[in-house]
Amino acid sequence: MKKDLSMALLLGGIIGGIITFSLYKITTVALKRVKNVAVQDQAKNETPKATATQPDEIQTATSFFTNEAATEITGESKANSLLVITDNKKDYPITTNADGQFKQTVGLKPGMNTFLVSLLIPNKPVSKSVYLFYSPKIATEPNSYPFKMGYVIDISDTSFQINTYVTKNRNASEILLSTTDEKTIFEKQKGDELITATKSELAIGDFVVILNNYVAIIPKPTDDLPTPEQTVVTKAMLANKKLVVYPVGSKLQVDDQVWLTANKTIILITP
Repeated sequence: MKKDLSMALLLGGIIGGIITFSLYKITTVALKRVKNVAVQDQAKNETPKATATQPDEIQTATSFFTNEAATEITGESKANSLLVITDNKKDYPITTNADGQFKQTVGLKPGMNTFLVSLLIPNKPVSKSVYLFYSPKIATEPNSYPFKMGYVIDISDTSFQINTYVTKNRNASEILLSTTDEKTIFEKQKGDELITATKSELAIGDFVVILNNYVAIIPKPTDDLPTPEQTVVTKAMLANKKLVVYPVGSKLQVDDQVWLTANKTIILITP
């Protein structure tokens, strides 16, 4: 009798333990799922926080069109950093301010002027091309209309189509229809001048710039300007009288770390 009672109590204890453990596991899993759902809902409702890091990139805010022989290239990049603005003949080394802003006046020739803005950071500079079209004869307000350029692919009596130019800045190509009438102004590049032209001179394959009711037939922009290279000063460089040094008045020594542009400008990297 006592033996049967002991077995019954033992069996009851085992079954009770199993039930208690099962209830514990079920409760734990349920609470964990509720907690995970609550965390996920909270994450969905939270506003992402902006990072405080400043990217190594260049943003420009310069109009593409001007009727002035000189204009400013303005923009924003990494704060307190070296920049150089380059065309085919001249360099404009500058530094950004504490807010990353920069501004530089550049001279222009009639037609398309291409500049390369390079942020001089270690290993590899970050560059962006800037296209500035200068026509002294056109009085259109520069910022009033979108600026387009590309190759002519079709011509009709009242319009023509272009395939827009894919620049080094990776903007996408698109087909654009431009209408024309008796008020449309045509010019074409001849040497360093823009001279009056007519629509009859427009041909498929021509490269054109379009601004509202103005069309200029010009050569394709030169946008393969080389980026500056990081190097060290040599004795031969010190003896080269054609080199320009920035900052002005800097005294270079052999093995100084510098940036060297294709236009033979040396930009000293301050330690």
